Amino acid sequence: MKLLVAGLLPFESGKTTLVLGLVEEMKERGLKAGYFKPVAGHNGWFQADTLEYTVSLGVLVGHDVYVVAERLEIVEKVALLNPVDVLSLPIDPFSAKTTPRGYVDLMSASLGTAVIARFTRLRGGVVEHKYYMVEDNVARLSPVSVELLSRVLEAVAGGGTLERITARSLEKLLDDPSTYAEVDRFLELLGGYDHLIIEGYNDVSAPTPGSCTVDYVVVVAPTRAALYDGRKYCRAVEVIAPGRPWVVRSLSVVEIVGKPIKVFNVHPMGHGAEFKRSVSDILDTITGVRGRDGRAF
Repeated sequence: MKLLVAGLLPFESGKTTLVLGLVEEMKERGLKAGYFKPVAGHNGWFQADTLEYTVSLGVLVGHDVYVVAERLEIVEKVALLNPVDVLSLPIDPFSAKTTPRGYVDLMSASLGTAVIARFTRLRGGVVEHKYYMVEDNVARLSPVSVELLSRVLEAVAGGGTLERITARSLEKLLDDPSTYAEVDRFLELLGGYDHLIIEGYNDVSAPTPGSCTVDYVVVVAPTRAALYDGRKYCRAVEVIAPGRPWVVRSLSVVEIVGKPIKVFNVHPMGHGAEFKRSVSDILDTITGVRGRDGRAF
């Protein structure tokens, strides 16, 4: 079974928290869980732990992918689980290259502070990393951000090729269907699992075309999660933007699909038993297992 976890909000929907809960629940049930986050972005200031992960592994990696891979005990495979990763760092609001107003605009833009991206590809069965450094954004970095970027560059040196590009060029790469065709090739390496969980990013409907060939979709919002039939959800995505699910917001899809199969309460992970019950109920529904009260869903 393949399950896509999508967020309803651009930030902090709770996707990774739910994924971690599902992974733990599957492991407890003796199921082999797989994980794939095709595209990820992270901020080296707000998620400073990602810099430590990058330095220790010698490959650019974000928080979400690392913590799930760690739970699955496969941190050495982070690049396979996440072929495209983009690192952002804060720019300088008082630099001669920007203004305070320009600073706020760039800090709010999706790629306004992106400084380096990793694109991992399969070439004849061999995994290759290509890094792109975004020169116009790097030129606006604060002194502290420059130091942080230097640590990253030193850590990944020798682990792949490096090309200097502009933010506009990176945007084009991230909107190129051939990029996602390359990314989806990694799905071929993710067989042999009882359940494969695919995690989206921000509030995109699905990160790649291959990510939208799933049995079920869980759309997550703070405290709630809604389960949808994967075929219906993905047909709606295709209607809105054929072959380009990354430009479609999950909100647009759920408005078309209508009523979900079931809606669940999701408690905070720190609430232990309540959170576990939330996750268990979702997995019970997906797998068709009877709930704890004996009722069939």
